[in-house]
Amino acid sequence: MVVYLRRQDQHAASAYSQVLRGGIMREPGLPRGGPEVQPEYDFGALLDRFARVFGDASMRPRIFDRGSLKGGDVVEDFLLLSGIALPIPPEASKKNSNPSIALEGQALLLAAGRRLAAATGNDLWRDTPQWRRLAESVGEALTGRGWRPTQAEARAFMQRFSATNERARSRFFPHLPSLFSLDFEDLAVAPNASSAGQPGAGRAGCAGA
Repeated sequence: MVVYLRRQDQHAASAYSQVLRGGIMREPGLPRGGPEVQPEYDFGALLDRFARVFGDASMRPRIFDRGSLKGGDVVEDFLLLSGIALPIPPEASKKNSNPSIALEGQALLLAAGRRLAAATGNDLWRDTPQWRRLAESVGEALTGRGWRPTQAEARAFMQRFSATNERARSRFFPHLPSLFSLDFEDLAVAPNASSAGQPGAGRAGCAGA
């Protein structure tokens, strides 16, 4: 059982592009509450459930960190760990099939989705080929670092999951001092979210992240 765990604040930030691709129009932000209301981020309980079914000996949990993944790629890492000989050429067209959408692209999708919702009075447009093509085109044209929380937001968010992360670390990663690095220096001090009506507004924040 191979499970990749990504630091909760990074996981939430990455998920924001997927939220917009799915046509859910909301401002960026970290989820409210801790493990009791956000089970998706309760990694201690997640690994415990898998272990109860498959046994500790079958567990192969990994930390999702490009610096520790083979080739910096989760697919290559999974294939190696699983003993599957399937080389992936660096030029493979689908190697990076789910790139992050830059701040400007996120703001564009948010503005477009809100305009469609106002014009139609419903959310049926979310499931149309037109919206999927728009989201795909924006993702391809405006690839880059999207919204991320501030240092203070990420630090407070991670504190909510300290107990469950320690639970996972002590059982499956006893060699690590902590489940994840809690260095937040790569994050901005001030918010870096663009205004939905001003796709370029996030440039300064992105540069400072």
